[in-house]
Amino acid sequence: MKLKIVFFGASLAGKSTTVRKLYEILKEKGLVKGEFMSIDTDEKRTLFVEMFLSKIPIDGQEIDFKILTTPGQFRLHPLRKAIMQGVDGLVFTVDSQTGREEINFLVLRETAHVLKDSTWIYTQYPSLFSTTREIFPTHFP
Repeated sequence: MKLKIVFFGASLAGKSTTVRKLYEILKEKGLVKGEFMSIDTDEKRTLFVEMFLSKIPIDGQEIDFKILTTPGQFRLHPLRKAIMQGVDGLVFTVDSQTGREEINFLVLRETAHVLKDSTWIYTQYPSLFSTTREIFPTHFP
């Protein structure tokens, strides 16, 4: 079985950092297949990240995972839409810094719109919310 998991969220929310740390942890356990791949824009912003996990045993089955991030910049909407095609699960990375509430909401709304267009029914698939930036004094509860 193969599953595609996509981390999405606002620009600079911590998607790439989260996936990179996940990669490091799982590589130590020998669960990573291939290398961590990150492609950046000219502005040193992440275009997308990709990694593969191979043959993870879950309930007696071996499952291959493909983990991707979407770019956070709204100007890259077409790329986000392409990355979301065929997704099996989502991780919404919420930037919990004060003042980022509206942008978090806009990204969530846009993603729901993209998924609606691709016949992905978000209520029928796993979705997680992950928060970042709690170490900053300006995070919201």
